[in-house]
Amino acid sequence: MAAQQSKIPSHVLILGGGLAGTCFALALSKSNIRSTIFELRPCPSDIGGPLMLAPNALRVLDKLVGIYEEIKDCGFNFEKIDFYSEDGMKLGGFVQGDEKRWGYKALRIKRSILHNKLLEACAASDKIGFKYGMIWKSIDESETGVTIHFEDGTQASGDILIGCDGIHSRLRSYLLPDPPTPTYVGLAGIGGEVSRSSLDIPPSITLPAFIYTRPGMVMFVPLDCSGENIGWSAQRTVPERTRAGWREYEESGDAIREIKEDYKNVQNEILQSLLKVASEEAGHARVWAPYQISHLPTWHSKRICLIGDAAHAIPPSGGQGAAQAFEDGGLLSMFLSNEEAVGKGYEKLFEQFEKKRKKRFEVVESLTKTSGNSRQEGMSGLEWFIKKWGMWAFLLTKGGYMKEDALMSYDVTKESVVVPN
Repeated sequence: MAAQQSKIPSHVLILGGGLAGTCFALALSKSNIRSTIFELRPCPSDIGGPLMLAPNALRVLDKLVGIYEEIKDCGFNFEKIDFYSEDGMKLGGFVQGDEKRWGYKALRIKRSILHNKLLEACAASDKIGFKYGMIWKSIDESETGVTIHFEDGTQASGDILIGCDGIHSRLRSYLLPDPPTPTYVGLAGIGGEVSRSSLDIPPSITLPAFIYTRPGMVMFVPLDCSGENIGWSAQRTVPERTRAGWREYEESGDAIREIKEDYKNVQNEILQSLLKVASEEAGHARVWAPYQISHLPTWHSKRICLIGDAAHAIPPSGGQGAAQAFEDGGLLSMFLSNEEAVGKGYEKLFEQFEKKRKKRFEVVESLTKTSGNSRQEGMSGLEWFIKKWGMWAFLLTKGGYMKEDALMSYDVTKESVVVPN
């Protein structure tokens, strides 16, 4: 058994062909490790809204996945987001990227575009297999490998199995006798796309921008390199629905109508122009219902490990959900391509990987909670006064802009992959 475990894995099974699974497979392929991705859906999906990729995410996509050059011109590159109050007062902002300081500007990109680029790279690799419509019914885990049995009667065997199957992971239920149930965070994201020319943007406001108002915060961020296609989104308290219910809420126009009602009395030029052009027709709006899970006691067994949202889903308010999945996949690929680390056995390797990633996740989770709290909705006049001037004073002490160096400067390639005895 020890002799077998001392070898780099010859075949890695991956459940889930989303961002986490494809990123991980590509990182493995750079070390000549073969993998097969098994995706539940029958075809690629465009579910999900635009992503805000900070330098820590782009660093993985560049150094370990090798796709950064393919995607950097497919979205909007920027360095900071400016914060404004509804009366036009500039409160400060948040530095999301800095080419000189962190090596990369931030990138706003549609999830579907990024996913398609990852899928194209997977298809071009002779080290990656991909199968759609694969629903597993049982798993056999032994001292020598893992075998997955699928509902279509087929099976697949490999050295290890990595779960990249998202917030509603079924593999999590296999690993844990009493897995936590994903819980809806209570705030749904509602948004869409409009042209820059359709918005009344005052000269004093530069995009990307977060507009803070009494009803809540609305963000405006360009989606393409020209800056002409503008993505907007707002959050509001919405009761939880079924999948069909969320689809109906989105396609019926109810979501946009409620946003228009929420912000109809806000005297702000860009917001009022948005309310005039935001379409209630099906296909013109997107609704995101974020879920989260409590901390898991473990992410792994002897030959199975969870990464990404399957292990540690967080709300998207901090813009780090995808980034953490990329960091997970990047670091795990480094462990698995290191002969000395693998020689200690997969279980010990997974244990050390999990230890490092949980420590990192604590930092990221803390930031995400802070960011989420700043997007409070439905404030009274006094609450709004305190929030507005409190934000201004806080940002003033930081030179006007928050700079999360511990977050943005993180380089997963500098992590040690030593596995203790």
